[in-house]
Amino acid sequence: MPGATIVHEPTLFKVQSNPYKVSGTIPDFLITRPDGRRIFVEITISPNNGDGELKKRQKKIIEQLAPDAKYVVLSRENLLAIQKRHPEAQFFP
Repeated sequence: MPGATIVHEPTLFKVQSNPYKVSGTIPDFLITRPDGRRIFVEITISPNNGDGELKKRQKKIIEQLAPDAKYVVLSRENLLAIQKRHPEAQFFP
């Protein structure tokens, strides 16, 4: 995406649900588009590797603390499909 900036592990999002428990997440990447829109990207090994509930909690935290941003989870399969459509994006050899 021309003109976009990409930052690795940009922000820690923390939520204190009660005095004894703090939940948080650090997305893998933040893409900021030229128009200012922000997309937080999480990369996971597989879409069905048992962390679906964790990703839902992470999405809820980010939506609560950054309501203007989008949160996207990409699996290896997603990255391979992108690489197939865009050979210049070499995620895997």
